[in-house]
Amino acid sequence: MTTTLVVGVDGSAASLTAVEWAAAEASRRETSLRAVCVTTPGPPDAETILDQAVTRARPHISAPHLTTAVTTGQPAAALIDAASDASILIVGSRGRGGRTGLLLGSVALQVTSHAPCPVISVRGDPSSTHGEVAVGIDGSPGSQAALAFAFNAANVRDKPLRAVQAWTTPPPNAAPHVPDPELIEDAEVQTTLADALAEAGKPYPNVRVIPDATQTRPVRALTNASTQADLLVVGSRGRGGFKGLLLGSVANAMLHRSACPVAVVHP
Repeated sequence: MTTTLVVGVDGSAASLTAVEWAAAEASRRETSLRAVCVTTPGPPDAETILDQAVTRARPHISAPHLTTAVTTGQPAAALIDAASDASILIVGSRGRGGRTGLLLGSVALQVTSHAPCPVISVRGDPSSTHGEVAVGIDGSPGSQAALAFAFNAANVRDKPLRAVQAWTTPPPNAAPHVPDPELIEDAEVQTTLADALAEAGKPYPNVRVIPDATQTRPVRALTNASTQADLLVVGSRGRGGFKGLLLGSVANAMLHRSACPVAVVHP
């Protein structure tokens, strides 16, 4: 085992679900898992929290490949530091401090924006399986990195990969001199999608790919795809992202709306 997955745990139900999901993921990837508890002043006790985490993880991963660690500091910064040698950082969608109705905790959002590795936020009901990995692509560097990550995720699961590329047509008066602009744009999207999949899929010849080019808003297309996926993968920023923006609007929306665990991959 040459890489490590890191999962943050704070005793909340969401974090314990994330630990269980992370343990299964580590087993699939034949790697180790480190559960990290960040302590802050006052209860609860870190050792008790980690004991709970180990209990949840143990059915999925053998003892030599499961370790625990206690660290101190601001939770997001401490988890980011703990993931400096990790291949993936995994967090629950909400922690102990989350308010009722809050879809995404502040720690999850901060680590997704700043972590040095891909971050998976465990959302929805990860115990239900659909047998598919979904990825959003748009040709940006972020989506290219997401596509490579998604191919690997589908490969370790031995599941098909649904590649979603969504677009909206320009207003009817945007290019009146071009005949059938919708048909032309559709053909361009299909070609771009096919080229991206052919290149990224070379290391994974056994992964079955389902191209899914959809004329709709990206958030809507990816939200729909997440309802039939075990993992949704998106780039941190798309083609329309502003320079210096750490997390794009589509990635941010999927962290709130995805029906399944969502991985955010930086370029």
